[in-house]
Amino acid sequence: MLQLSESAEQLGVEKSQKSVLQEKVRDLENELEAEREVREDDEGTRQKMEKNEDARVELDNLRAQYREMEKKQRKFDQQLAEERGKTAKAVAERDQLAQEPADS
Repeated sequence: MLQLSESAEQLGVEKSQKSVLQEKVRDLENELEAEREVREDDEGTRQKMEKNEDARVELDNLRAQYREMEKKQRKFDQQLAEERGKTAKAVAERDQLAQEPADS
């Protein structure tokens, strides 16, 4: 009978320890899940930062291309103005030459 009561007492202690261990396991699983979520958030943040950096580099490239195109446009506009000036001068000379024989 003493052995039975000791076994029952031992069983009670073991059940108590089992409950404590199960609670620790739940706590550790919760911690693990929380860490996993943090890691996923960190990964998402890292990916967003990479995308932002890629977008910044692309924007810098587009700005450089834009500046180059504006430079070419200014050069073209200058050449066009020069050619229009030459054309206007040539037309004026032609008209003047056409007027001279008629005036004579």
